[in-house]
Amino acid sequence: MDSMLLAAAAVGAAAAVTLVATMTITRREKPASGASSRATMPPERRRAVATDTGVTVAPAPAPAEVVAEETESLPDALHGFWLADEHEITAERSRQLATQLRHVAMPPRGLQHFMSADVMAGNAAQELAELVMSEPRLAAKVLGRANSPFYGLQSPIASVGHAITYLGMNTVRNMALSFLLQESFAMEDPALGRYCDSVWEAGRIAAELCALLAPRLGFADAGTLGTQTILSFLGDLAVPSLLGSEAVATRSLDFVERLRFEQEQLGASAVLLGTIVIRAWGLPPAIVDAVAAAGRIVVTPVGQSDPAQAPRSALIYACGRIGEAIAQQRIERPEEIELRNSGAPELHHLQGYLRLPQLARLPELLRAPDVQLALARMIAAVRNETASD
Repeated sequence: MDSMLLAAAAVGAAAAVTLVATMTITRREKPASGASSRATMPPERRRAVATDTGVTVAPAPAPAEVVAEETESLPDALHGFWLADEHEITAERSRQLATQLRHVAMPPRGLQHFMSADVMAGNAAQELAELVMSEPRLAAKVLGRANSPFYGLQSPIASVGHAITYLGMNTVRNMALSFLLQESFAMEDPALGRYCDSVWEAGRIAAELCALLAPRLGFADAGTLGTQTILSFLGDLAVPSLLGSEAVATRSLDFVERLRFEQEQLGASAVLLGTIVIRAWGLPPAIVDAVAAAGRIVVTPVGQSDPAQAPRSALIYACGRIGEAIAQQRIERPEEIELRNSGAPELHHLQGYLRLPQLARLPELLRAPDVQLALARMIAAVRNETASD
């Protein structure tokens, strides 16, 4: 993968998983005993509250609805766990996060053009081609990706317009957007560079899967959903700016434990950090809210979600977890992916969303032959790329 480019500008930001080893999308071991002590989960399960670590500030009480959810059916990892929102961060921690997040670059040049209504709706193929070709480095990355084993095309792609014709406008736009965003984060440490590469790979896989599934589930705006899926990974890219090299070890934790650890150490999880970054970048409030809602599926029962947004949020969340599992090589075959009736804590609340009419067919669609073939191609491409590094 290309190394990340250092972008020197500041963002004035406001207040900022070991699952059981089963054949599910969340199979992984905890960090080795030699890992940094801060990157090792505390032996006791404390509530992940948004307060300064080591500062004698009384933690904010857990919301009443969280307390009500602490039933026997709730997994141990979710008992007492909640994700802090922006207003729950202490003023002191807000200032600290604002200072540290200045290491995150300003929004990439051209971001607003890629987020325009026509391009997002998939109605401006020529405009998209011109946008990509206006940035030679970006065009080279898009063509390199289009000709990679990830897509397994029989004939080479010679131009951006050619890529749009064969792969589709949404695929090329999301691909270009991910590369554009990638250049806004700079990691000089090689280990952190690999960490970030894995995050971006997860985002691209998740967006590709979302674009494949969304039309079949009746969503008319697959492009918008794919973009929001990519943006849902921005918080993970902000974590190394705050945790440094210790962020690498957290990737081996399951999703819930990783969020818990980030919140205990930083006072904010990747979900919240991502919200802060994209809001500071001036993206539309509807996109900010959609990305935040998708990240909070992990702790939000379907009955407490916005009925109009719940299916969209859950699809983004599900694709994100699958994309992350593939990028981290936690699954070997497509048939290992199981969303329904999974014992994984990160998928606990997702079960309720899968009973929504618009998402009821999602587990079945993941078993469709062409989707299985696409997943197999993604898994093989990640494995082959890792072997060649």
